[in-house]
Amino acid sequence: MTEVDIKWVLNNLSAKQKEIIEFYCKDDSRELRKIGIKTWIKFGVPQSDYGDLYDDAVKVLIESIAFYDPKKESKFSTYLRTNIRMSAGEWYRNRYLRAKRNNLVIEHGKIKTEKGFDGKERPIIIPNVWLDATNEDGMDMKEIIPDKTTVEDVVFGSLEIEKDSRLDQYLHKLPIRLRRVARLLALGYTRREVKNHLHIEDKDFADIMAGLKSYEYISIFFKKEG
Repeated sequence: MTEVDIKWVLNNLSAKQKEIIEFYCKDDSRELRKIGIKTWIKFGVPQSDYGDLYDDAVKVLIESIAFYDPKKESKFSTYLRTNIRMSAGEWYRNRYLRAKRNNLVIEHGKIKTEKGFDGKERPIIIPNVWLDATNEDGMDMKEIIPDKTTVEDVVFGSLEIEKDSRLDQYLHKLPIRLRRVARLLALGYTRREVKNHLHIEDKDFADIMAGLKSYEYISIFFKKEG
């Protein structure tokens, strides 16, 4: 959907278009938020990012009103839901998947940055870590993770490591969608049970498991507690 001049649209609304805006924006935008929250939950967006997505939903509402053609489109409510879902999907890809592809640090749902030598803000990049790399105590990852033991065993298994308090910290760092899966695995549910309980497709579940094993999150298990 092409962007429009929001101010121009608002100044040239028909009576019917004004009724639509009133319907979705009255009572603290209850109807608009209802559509948005259902969509954001499906994407596993943290509640801390709802404010940004609500601003985007308002913009999408106005753009939808500007472009809606009842002769070509379905009901306006369906048209609006589709546009909000597409916009939220694009936001999610830019915010999370871009960060995942480029090993970028995410904090509170946003790409974390730091100032470079030139004073400009740049994303913080997580270096790739191999099993022959050493941690801050000078130990190889191969020494920390026993033979035939997977990262999943370290995080969710019953290995004799001091991880109880670290598990809470680990879960706290995860995005909501990953956290739901992690909590069930930590409680002893099998992968199949988790997928069935949360209605997750195999491909999506594989992506989630890859996210759970990201060094950005699991590194806490390789540090000594103070």
